[in-house]
Amino acid sequence: MPALPAFYVFCILLAASHGMYMAVDIALFIDVLPDKKAAGYSSLSIMSIVAVAVSAAAIIPVRKVK
Repeated sequence: MPALPAFYVFCILLAASHGMYMAVDIALFIDVLPDKKAAGYSSLSIMSIVAVAVSAAAIIPVRKVK
């Protein structure tokens, strides 16, 4: 199999599997949240903030490629 088409197939499979994983992860997270009347959905916003912070922190050590 040529390298470029194999790379495209790999990227498509990786994106699809990551999307499925994230959908299940968020669904499970929402399922374990406390009752909406008791605590609201503040936990979901905290999870979102943490996910963005981790992504931003992961970029910091990356150096410019020459």
